[in-house]
Amino acid sequence: MSVEVVSHESSGTALSVGTLLPQSLHLTRIINLVELEKSELNLLLLMFDLLWLGIGLLLPLFGSSSKSEHQVKSRLLLDVVIG
Repeated sequence: MSVEVVSHESSGTALSVGTLLPQSLHLTRIINLVELEKSELNLLLLMFDLLWLGIGLLLPLFGSSSKSEHQVKSRLLLDVVIG
């Protein structure tokens, strides 16, 4: 996972932009932070942004099928029965 932090003076706050790359398991997240007056940072919006990232990472997991191709005989030794 790569993280890039970019900041400019007086450019406003752009919370985040997230994109998924064409290859699996690569996540690019760009967060622009600007030093605000009196160091006030809106934590509610940042927490919402972090929760949205978590939802975006969990959604592909729900799309996979739960039916396995082979049966597992025992959980301890993971003996696979093919047939």
